[in-house]
Amino acid sequence: ALLIPREAAAAERMVEATQDSEGLALVSYWSGALLYGVGRAREAIIKLENALVQARRLGRPELIDQVMANLGQAQFCACRYAEAEVQLNASIAGMRERVWRGPATGLAYAIGVRAQLRADQGRYDLAHADFELVETVLGGARPAMYGSILNKRSAASICKGDYRKAIDDAESGVAHGVLTRSRYYVMMSRALSAYASWQLDRQDRHIEELVKVGAWFQTGVSQHTVSVCYGWLADVMSRSGHVAETRLYASAAFQRARKGDRLGEALASRSLARLAATGMGSRPPSHYLQRAYRCADARLSPRETAETRLCEAEIALSRGDAEGAAKLAQLAKAEFAKFGMDWHLTQAETVLVKVSTR
Repeated sequence: ALLIPREAAAAERMVEATQDSEGLALVSYWSGALLYGVGRAREAIIKLENALVQARRLGRPELIDQVMANLGQAQFCACRYAEAEVQLNASIAGMRERVWRGPATGLAYAIGVRAQLRADQGRYDLAHADFELVETVLGGARPAMYGSILNKRSAASICKGDYRKAIDDAESGVAHGVLTRSRYYVMMSRALSAYASWQLDRQDRHIEELVKVGAWFQTGVSQHTVSVCYGWLADVMSRSGHVAETRLYASAAFQRARKGDRLGEALASRSLARLAATGMGSRPPSHYLQRAYRCADARLSPRETAETRLCEAEIALSRGDAEGAAKLAQLAKAEFAKFGMDWHLTQAETVLVKVSTR
């Protein structure tokens, strides 16, 4: 995975020497696509923006649409959601309005990324509609990239708190990954299944599974959106009382955040806030909570903001601030109700019940 971008860079230098405009556009596109695939989204964006300029000079609508799709996907991974949705909307509309002669998989994948973006923001109705559109576009086909769609559906269900649905899609993702010989799909699906399963029964075997997957991602393979896996690990470790492990995985999530992959940053921050509330942090809980809020703002994700409010309410309650806990829990509850996040809604109501009994 680490060698692919180097080879692409070598090809780019070769094409530059020929001054072939179409070749330059294509090699910039493929360089960006490969960088995106191995988790180097910020570098991918630079390449793809260059490819888009060249594709427009060439006047190639199909190439423009595909480059815009990949650019939107890279911007999503870098958590530049506003820009990502603009590019994804434009590329999806272009592909659907014309007689699309490109692979249906490219269109389906772009729609799947948009669905994941919308789910991360709590826009579940739109995300569900996009996942249904993916099925329409594929027409029953199950290409290799369908493993990514299954992972995105599972991740969307985790965001909503529908853990049984998340497990179903993740287990299908494992089977599809085995069939298509994609280790990445298999490992990410295993992580999704383990985290969702742990949320339901809190069994240690799910933590062990997550640790195995996390170790595999740390071996130098593709780092594509792996911060979320580190965030899940930090979350389960903090709730299970494993201080050193919480710090280890939160640090891994923060390292990925510094490279643009911020999907696991807020969850890791909340995990450290919980530790700090028990006196196990080098800084106060507010420091980590503010980081989680900033990440939610950067991703334009009121869903993430609501989850951070719930965490802050739980911490306030643990410190005897019943009034503050009630205000925060009410705010979170209203958001969860709006988004249809029933599992999270129950957690907020639990805080309010505890406040009322004090």
